[in-house]
Amino acid sequence: MYKKSFILIMVLALLLSMTSTNFTAYGASSPRVSLAKANAEALRLNQFGLLAGTGNGFALEEIPTRLQGIVMLIRMMGEESEAKACTYTHPFTDVPEWGDRYVAWAYHKNYTYGTSETTFSANDPMTAQQYLAFTLRALGYGEDTKFQTTIEDAIRFGLLSAQDYNDPSASFLRADMVHITYGALLANEKTTGQPFYLYLIAKGLMDPGITEEELANLTYEEPAGEEILPIPREFLGLPYYYADNLERYLSYKDKNPQLDFGKVILNVNIGLDKPFYTDIKTISQPNRIDVLVNKYNKLPDNFKPQLEEIPSTYNASGVGKQYLRKEAKDAFILMHKDAKKLGLKITAYGTYRSIQTQNDIWNRKVKSGRTIEDVDSLNARGGHSEHHTGLAIDVIRNDYTMEKTKEFSWIKDNAHKYGFIIRYPKGKESITGYAYEPWHLRYLGPELATKVYESGLTYEEYYAMHIEPTLK
Repeated sequence: MYKKSFILIMVLALLLSMTSTNFTAYGASSPRVSLAKANAEALRLNQFGLLAGTGNGFALEEIPTRLQGIVMLIRMMGEESEAKACTYTHPFTDVPEWGDRYVAWAYHKNYTYGTSETTFSANDPMTAQQYLAFTLRALGYGEDTKFQTTIEDAIRFGLLSAQDYNDPSASFLRADMVHITYGALLANEKTTGQPFYLYLIAKGLMDPGITEEELANLTYEEPAGEEILPIPREFLGLPYYYADNLERYLSYKDKNPQLDFGKVILNVNIGLDKPFYTDIKTISQPNRIDVLVNKYNKLPDNFKPQLEEIPSTYNASGVGKQYLRKEAKDAFILMHKDAKKLGLKITAYGTYRSIQTQNDIWNRKVKSGRTIEDVDSLNARGGHSEHHTGLAIDVIRNDYTMEKTKEFSWIKDNAHKYGFIIRYPKGKESITGYAYEPWHLRYLGPELATKVYESGLTYEEYYAMHIEPTLK
């Protein structure tokens, strides 16, 4: 019986024909499967009801999630209606509501076992190894393969050609998933020993007139010239690459050709392709310890954190009452006491400020004759101040003489152990939007503060790379 061996895509061009945007090509990678062929496969799968579009083509350049891969697999098996109606359960606690039935069905059918006893990792990027494992199980080879040897087993059972699968580290795109799925139609299903498309015909899910030759020989027109990805594939694998930002990435790259795509993607995600105080987003979870408040992210107008007063003995001389959130207050008092044992005096000079107070400060500075640009470099506008979170504290006093003190020397090397970072570091003004402020500390908790400190990144950069992807 005929068994089709097909190539796993290693580099695929962006589906330019599915969008009106003319993208500049920055990569230099030749696709192993042409754009025209990938498009033809996607269109045919769509005709069979085995692939849904996105409303703007098939998004073949995107990196699929594990949940998207399971949905794709279930559609390939012709089981979507059964999955949606099933009453099976699964043990995973991280599956969104819209995908719950798909995962329950896949778990019941032994297509997937999750990433742990209680996690499915629904939003994690799908890998080639994972999707091949799902496909092998669906075709009946679950008992004949092990996840650790999925690539070798896929070659053994005819899903891959050994000479063609030469870069298992390459990012896995929806295009790869589509190509594997289309090839699986001609792969042998274990129980019957027949090509899988015959199983779908028997279930009434494909036209009985479809032939093996017709599936194997798609008609499409090859484009002239080389087709290349607008962004090299290695950058598409970044956890903080978002396909929705593609046009912004390319536009920013045009304006900053000296930057590599990793930096381009990071800067755009921070918002640096747009002027400060534009495209402002209101923060939906302002009470999070790791909340990012800056010139692009604003606290809600009615937000007020739960505050506790800092005992006056820990405050700088002459300042009024000072307030922080409990966790920040407790950490500051501990830091103050430990520093005092070393003969150092670290005191609270400025803490919580309301939106109104911050607005008053900003307006007063502008009215004093300074330019708005100058004021913005040192003072946040109302709603954009970290002091409004109850997690920020200015220590000693707000002038640069503190940088020469023993207290500062100790703070810069030890504050993270208590959960604080120097929020606006020297030389990072173009990222944070603020001039260097050695006195301004932000509480993140010891674990996160230590990670940020050790990374050497600003909090904007760290947040975009490591925190924001987990929230999407």
